[in-house]
Amino acid sequence: MFLATPVFIMHSILTIWQFVMVRAIKSCLAIYSKFGGDYANSVRWTHQGGYCEMAMALFQSRKKVPTSADVAMIVTIIASFAASIASKGVTPLINPSEGLYNGTFAMISTPYFFTPFGWTAFDDWSTSIQSGADTIEAMVSLLSDTKIIRNATAGRVYTPRPFQYEVGCNRVNLDLVFPNEVGPTLLNNGCYNFTLLIDIPFDVNASSAAVTSVTNGRWSISVPATTTPDSFLEIISGVISDLCEVVDDASAISSDLWNGLTSVPKTLTTKCVSTAAEIFAMSASSTRFSSSSIQQFHNASAAVFGESDELLQAMEIAINNATFTSSSLLLSEIRLVDTSIDVLSCYSGNSSVTERVQLMCLYTNTNIIMTKPQEINPIISEARAGRPFNVSIMNTMVTIDHIPTIVNGIRQPVPLSTLRNASIAASQYFASMGQNLYFDWDTVEMYALYDTMDRKNGFEVPRWLSICISASIAICTFLWRATEFFLDGAYKRSLYKDISKRIARTLNRKAPMLMRFSAPLKDFEGFPLISGERQTGRDTNSSKITLID
Repeated sequence: MFLATPVFIMHSILTIWQFVMVRAIKSCLAIYSKFGGDYANSVRWTHQGGYCEMAMALFQSRKKVPTSADVAMIVTIIASFAASIASKGVTPLINPSEGLYNGTFAMISTPYFFTPFGWTAFDDWSTSIQSGADTIEAMVSLLSDTKIIRNATAGRVYTPRPFQYEVGCNRVNLDLVFPNEVGPTLLNNGCYNFTLLIDIPFDVNASSAAVTSVTNGRWSISVPATTTPDSFLEIISGVISDLCEVVDDASAISSDLWNGLTSVPKTLTTKCVSTAAEIFAMSASSTRFSSSSIQQFHNASAAVFGESDELLQAMEIAINNATFTSSSLLLSEIRLVDTSIDVLSCYSGNSSVTERVQLMCLYTNTNIIMTKPQEINPIISEARAGRPFNVSIMNTMVTIDHIPTIVNGIRQPVPLSTLRNASIAASQYFASMGQNLYFDWDTVEMYALYDTMDRKNGFEVPRWLSICISASIAICTFLWRATEFFLDGAYKRSLYKDISKRIARTLNRKAPMLMRFSAPLKDFEGFPLISGERQTGRDTNSSKITLID
């Protein structure tokens, strides 16, 4: 549990804890001295001399005193030592930390500049994570970065507020689109049609496309080209609707290919709000790779993903069975499950360097969430002066690169499951933002509703430790005050105070007091400490003597 206390207060609490425990031990010894027999006061007084004196007294009294006195001395030594180190012993369990308090919310509107043509992306919301790292954690970190939140208060924590939603459509159909050509429609009993764009650097003859339905929700497509590119350009792929789209642009270009990645795997995420407050959250994770020859496709894909799946196996078979000519050929394997779309596309080309047929490929997983119309959030509505939601096709809001790990100088694969999980997590998280994250095309502003908390320094203390310290302070304090109230002073005072009280009556002074002591004569203020004679009427084996004659 977090305790918002300054350092000196935490140290004071531990000091008080140690103090009352020491007082409780003295209280226990006081009770023992009243009821524990002839040696009980000796145990109490020896305790006042410290550990060495207690240890020596225990050693030199062994077999000469009752066992109960030895046990009492041992328990006193152990308890005293434990009380003296308790506060230091728990210190490693108490760690400095930061806590959050003063919870409220903030409606932030941030202006963004963009061109009215082409796709819109937010450069501030791009980051890189290690392959397999938490995608949502990275997205929350981006959206909560105070550097991009206008007028953010220093030290305040901003967390995008989630929004409850219900899924409105859970199956989609796909309309294929190639460069300058419209392809066939892939039906999946969907309640919404999306356009699947596969953009390659040459024209294709869509009318000659061979579409094979493998199973329900699975298709193999082969499309011949009408031209051949002079060089290899990465494939552009996207899923588009009349409201929202997520399109992964390409950048790498080469005249000769190799086996492996051509660019870092990435996850692109966007979210759109319709005029009826429907939410479209779309996330696509894509991996681009190439093969230096037809025969190397298996090795190239294994180096990239470290595993194989239905689409990769089907593509390998299609490549081996295809007839490659001087013209390019586009091969695609598509799997559509509900609103999850897997597309593996490869096109062929002749290398100008090796004059071999090579392959440029793209594997993309797109996950889509479409919600039912929602009640308009009054906070968002007030911030936008009651204006209705406008339809603005967004492309990319957040980009996350998945950096492959390096082990002993060897780049490790990025598993397909990692990329699929990233798409699912990102789309679910953005859908949960609902209207609380909205880009207004008309005003060119991003509206975001944040839950805010202020930071406060303190300590993280285990709950069990906090309970134990609080309970022991209460019990020890009660025991201490109870013995002070109920027990006679003879069972609580030190031996020096007892002596000073006897002498004070003679000197007409108050005890305890500072007194002169003569070490050679062993006397206080001229009064001998020991009379030199045993008191009568006692057990001769006890060797008891009076302190003052």
